[in-house]
Amino acid sequence: MFSYEAQSRDASTEKCAKLCEGYRYFARQFKGQCFCGDRDDFDRHGSSGSCNCEGSNVGRYVACVYDTSSVTPPVKAPVAVPTTAPVATPSSYTYAGCYKDKKGSRMFSSEAQSRDASTEKCAKLCEGYRYFARQFKGQCFCGDQDDYGRHGSSGRCNCEGSNVGKYVACVYD
Repeated sequence: MFSYEAQSRDASTEKCAKLCEGYRYFARQFKGQCFCGDRDDFDRHGSSGSCNCEGSNVGRYVACVYDTSSVTPPVKAPVAVPTTAPVATPSSYTYAGCYKDKKGSRMFSSEAQSRDASTEKCAKLCEGYRYFARQFKGQCFCGDQDDYGRHGSSGRCNCEGSNVGKYVACVYD
């Protein structure tokens, strides 16, 4: 249907809408999967009456599609020159450091976005959590655990870049 999967599980309609800001459409599917896209051929397989659009599980091989055309797309900020540490900006979060992460033992278990999240977008997606982290190709993770540094610190983060680095994270409090 849409090629960009913003979240693989547990996305509410509101969260999916937030994750898909800037796209024309978003869709919720099986167990709260969230997809974003601009193509309007989402009905090419036909319509279905078996969707549970308000539930946590929409259904198998069906999707609830929403049109966001009445929402003004966000204006993209200029891209900053990559540096080792992030440039200070007025915000409600502070940089906690660059830390190592491991695939089988993630520092934060809640993945808010799988790719292309800026620091500001990640902060917004993780509202309600104490910490957030940006990782490989703009992955965004959220959590409340104080032991985010359990795999050690790292000097390999590119916190201002679109790709922070592999198995490293820029953590914010």
